[in-house]
Amino acid sequence: MGESDARRLFDGAGVRLAASHVAEITRRTEGWPAGLYLTALAQQDRRAASRSVTDVRGDHPLVSDYLASEFLSGVSRRTAVFMTRTSVLDRMSPALCDAVLRSAGSASMLRSLERSSSFLVPLDQRREWFRYHHFVREFLRAELQRRESGIDAELASRAATWCEHRGLLESAVDYAHAAGDSQHVARLVARVAKRAYAAGDRSTLDRWFTWVEEDGSLERYPPVAVQGAAIHALLGEPAEADRWADAAERRRFRGDAPDGSPHEAWLSLLRALMCRGGVERMKRDAERAVALLAADSAWRSSAVLLSGVASLLAGDTEEADARLSDAAELAVHARSRAPAMAAFAERAFIAMASSEWRAASDLVDRAREIGEDTRIETYATSALFFAASARVSLHEGAVASARRDFGRGIRQQPRLTYALPHFAVQSLLELAGVGIALGDAGAAGTLLREARQIMRRRPDLGTLPGSAEEIGGRLQFVRNDTPGASALTAAELRLLPLLSTHMSFREIAGDLHVSPHTVKSQAISLYRKLAVSSRSEAVVRAREQSLLPA
Repeated sequence: MGESDARRLFDGAGVRLAASHVAEITRRTEGWPAGLYLTALAQQDRRAASRSVTDVRGDHPLVSDYLASEFLSGVSRRTAVFMTRTSVLDRMSPALCDAVLRSAGSASMLRSLERSSSFLVPLDQRREWFRYHHFVREFLRAELQRRESGIDAELASRAATWCEHRGLLESAVDYAHAAGDSQHVARLVARVAKRAYAAGDRSTLDRWFTWVEEDGSLERYPPVAVQGAAIHALLGEPAEADRWADAAERRRFRGDAPDGSPHEAWLSLLRALMCRGGVERMKRDAERAVALLAADSAWRSSAVLLSGVASLLAGDTEEADARLSDAAELAVHARSRAPAMAAFAERAFIAMASSEWRAASDLVDRAREIGEDTRIETYATSALFFAASARVSLHEGAVASARRDFGRGIRQQPRLTYALPHFAVQSLLELAGVGIALGDAGAAGTLLREARQIMRRRPDLGTLPGSAEEIGGRLQFVRNDTPGASALTAAELRLLPLLSTHMSFREIAGDLHVSPHTVKSQAISLYRKLAVSSRSEAVVRAREQSLLPA
């Protein structure tokens, strides 16, 4: 049944529901007519009096009674055991079912179930993977608890092991958590969190990190704390990055990190990334990470990149360019796009400083090629690329292209925090220089202020404070008009994407962990800078300015 059919069914049963509730119930029941009807009956059943209609699940007494009598009672004991035990699986393949059940014959059982009922849903055309109908799986999970209480943890543990050995690490994390194996969860998250970050899967990262903290694994398994600190830093969450980094430092750990490197290699890399001890310490930490990391570690290009950046900040341009060239080569070979783009952008700035504009343009083009068909704007370091691209465009007289890249660079501002002080300050100052060249004093002033705030927290950043003074001197000669769209602060830029949703200010406040009053004040300031009077107009204007994706 579709939503219109479901509405007629509910109306006929005397159950009046909002359209959103009908849509939700239809989705959860997957249009199953009996499930829809039982959901309607549940509203007339006193046992459901405390439940919302959208909370009726496969384990509700009416639903479970129906499925037990009309479905499960008609299958053999062997089939019933197969179904209840495999209900711990989000999706099933014959090999996974065999591993979880420690038996053979799952392929024929799945084929039989698919032929005999509509409750087994194929997930691919080759029919290698299946899942149960949502309501049926919930019913089977409840039956498993009733028949074999406690066995679900062991079954989930077997599923986690099978998935891990076959590289299905995201699924392995979920099964390890279902099994209550916190150490296994921590080891897996340390392996796969970087991949989830690269894919932009923020909700999954939040769920995993919450599990790690709740289970106490942050202290017991320091490699996961290193991984979490790095990702929080890249996401623009400096307080969380500091907290996870402190946890990584508190306990000595003599084992290896998930990539086979000594844990000390990961810890040194994190110290270099966050640069909490100044440029000289950053350089030593990056070089130690390079020396200790496993030859095939996915982090090797990042370590060499940070070594090159440290040399650049220390004023050794020749050594920096050589190391950045090595980093770019390693990153391209390993298909590590963010480090590759950052390395090419850094080398482009070095070329610009020597007026080698043809070389700079070629390096920017290499970075752009690497970033094609990726979620480039999810990377904090992409701001550096946009600044480099804008500067090359300005040199070539392509002002419109420069403005577009300038706007895209400014969008990264919320991620440019003191958790990544070297990349953040350099990106902010380079973008400020572009703003000055474009005659946008408001934007340049805002970017310079953001950079100086970071430098107050991380004062030992080598050559960058001098660059800030040079930008400040140039800014004095630019006419300071009324701030425009490009002068939005980091907080306003963080708010801007949420204005394009249907969330209320109160809901946005909850998402940003601030008060509704703060959201309202930021929105008013944002409207003023965009020269608009409404939320919808702000979204349109922001897209025109490349401050939001088109």
